Amino acid sequence: MLDQHPAKVTAVRVSSERGHPSAALLRAWLSHCLKLDVELVASEGPAVTEVMLETVQGPITISRPDGREASLATPGRPERPVSLRIRELPELLSEELQHLDADEIYELTIQKLLDLEGAS
Repeated sequence: MLDQHPAKVTAVRVSSERGHPSAALLRAWLSHCLKLDVELVASEGPAVTEVMLETVQGPITISRPDGREASLATPGRPERPVSLRIRELPELLSEELQHLDADEIYELTIQKLLDLEGAS
């Protein structure tokens, strides 16, 4: 998304149902990549419902309140729909089993998550 809308991100907010593991991973990954503190906000869910990247030009937002269809809003452009449904466990496992090599991004994300949670 930032490759299509190059802008310096100044703040990040992830909204998710309380205790959802994907929100913690997304928070850690965004924090690591953007070198920013990421605010985690509780929502009604399901899962991660919104990610907002604040920029000087305005917010970039992906919102998925129903767990199926999402919308992408960027400054100066019309909001557009994005297919971003929550996938079932068998589909996720099948995808993961196709890639049994080391996952450096996942490793960095877990390390950042441990740093954020104060466990390392």
